Amino acid sequence: MPNGDSKFSKRLEPLEEFFRPIENALTSFASRHNLRVQKYYHESPSWIFTFRHPQGGIGGVEVARENDDSLSVRCRWWYDDYDKRTRFIKNSKDASLPRDTDAINVEMEKAFGLVLSWEFGSWDEHHEGYGQWSKTFTKEQFDALCEAYPKPST
Repeated sequence: MPNGDSKFSKRLEPLEEFFRPIENALTSFASRHNLRVQKYYHESPSWIFTFRHPQGGIGGVEVARENDDSLSVRCRWWYDDYDKRTRFIKNSKDASLPRDTDAINVEMEKAFGLVLSWEFGSWDEHHEGYGQWSKTFTKEQFDALCEAYPKPST
């Protein structure tokens, strides 16, 4: 989704062209696991597949273009604590691979399994100071944001 870069529209067609040969694999993965698809979030060269993590927060698998011939697959889990005004994050390392449907399917499934296997509290990062949450949302409204994500199918 565009985030204000007026030049993004010029980069969009090459991105669409890059992802076109693997689009069926990506959309099948999303359908198979009941995931939300976000293409080019904040104008990044990636597709992100997000879901409501069973232990709380949001999980995701990201497939990102590295160059004309390769891409990376990584996963992430974040949990927002409204009362502490803190975001907790767990990340995987990138798996770099060729733009090959079979390899991509294997890596996406591995990443999806990995993010589901992580233990709550095993965060890599935390960021404090999200006071704007309480100025924008009640706790109930804030919790509903997470509830809007789909529950994954395993």
